[in-house]
Amino acid sequence: MRPTSRPVPVLWSRRSIVLGCASAAIVVARGARADDGWLRRIAVARAGLKTLQARFDQERSLGLLATKVSSRGQLELVLPQQLRWELSPPDAVTYWVGPSGIAYQSSGSQGTRDRDSAGPMGSVLQDLLTAIGGDIARLAPRYDIETIAVGDGGVRVVIRPREEAGARVMRSLDIVLDRELTCPREVRLEESSEDAITVRFRDVRVNQPIDAARMRPPRSAR
Repeated sequence: MRPTSRPVPVLWSRRSIVLGCASAAIVVARGARADDGWLRRIAVARAGLKTLQARFDQERSLGLLATKVSSRGQLELVLPQQLRWELSPPDAVTYWVGPSGIAYQSSGSQGTRDRDSAGPMGSVLQDLLTAIGGDIARLAPRYDIETIAVGDGGVRVVIRPREEAGARVMRSLDIVLDRELTCPREVRLEESSEDAITVRFRDVRVNQPIDAARMRPPRSAR
């Protein structure tokens, strides 16, 4: 089936929420400074990470409408390049990110975009995959990265795009990792100063088998 001509929906929409943090030292990685100690430790901790599965609670804050929308979903990640992000009803939409591009399917629409036609959105989704389970230092050539130690031994990583195209899609990505520096506890995606989404992960499973068929979009979405 031919891909639908409808635009690809995004994992987040107009939203805003404030995320507090306990901070110790803050280090900013810019280009050549991507060898920050925290980033090295994260890379080492994730070196053996093959798969990641988690359930999550999501809250979108819509600044224009002064409202919040809550939903639940499931994340499945197969390193290095496959992500499945499923939102339960009432959202009822699933996204796939892979080496060839992105795909989505909902009750009313479906489609695919290759990496070129997806533009900045495709790049941001690939970077989201890296931030959640990969080597975050690899993002340093195109992002400013702050690492902030939190009180329980974990770390908060704030990633801001330096390129204008990326900044139009995502103002910042804020991720909190557990003390093992492997699994995300919370992710905040900010599109503007008033619009953001916060995702809190639970039931995280590491290196458990994932059905390969689940990581491929259905034929109707191809």
